[in-house]
Amino acid sequence: MASVTTCLMLFAVLSYNMAVTAPSSAIAQGAPLATSLLGEVVYRRATGRTFKKVLRQTGHLPGAATRDKESASCLTGFQAAARKTQPRVPV
Repeated sequence: MASVTTCLMLFAVLSYNMAVTAPSSAIAQGAPLATSLLGEVVYRRATGRTFKKVLRQTGHLPGAATRDKESASCLTGFQAAARKTQPRVPV
């Protein structure tokens, strides 16, 4: 979490510096950012795939490991699916 915070703070400082020293560059940076965010919102609404659903599917939602037995055993989704489909051979 500290690295994400550091990156966001650095981005903010550099964006401010760019806005002060070269405003046209700041506009050139902001336009693709706004377009990207707008495209993401349109895509998410059209598909119904929210960030919460994505986090739940990948097991990164807080507390997901305690709710899902397979996540608690540190199996990835592919490993869990493979384990379910493999026949059990008596030893």
